[in-house]
Amino acid sequence: MLSRTLAMLRENSLNRGFHEIDLEGARERINSTPGVRLDYLELVDPMTFGEPTEESERVLALVAAYVGPTRLIDNMDLR
Repeated sequence: MLSRTLAMLRENSLNRGFHEIDLEGARERINSTPGVRLDYLELVDPMTFGEPTEESERVLALVAAYVGPTRLIDNMDLR
């Protein structure tokens, strides 16, 4: 579920730009998966780890979620 969500965010970012990503919808999709509890899903500029801007050369999606007692983390470059 995490890698599929990140791939969907990447596709949306490449097609429409990262400002058009429905991050809240992606969070809800992860949280609605049985047995999965989202810790965080955020977009960051990897140079500053702050909020990305149009001037950001890269944008990363970062995700962490619990599947049962196990915490999984993943990330994907969106640009």
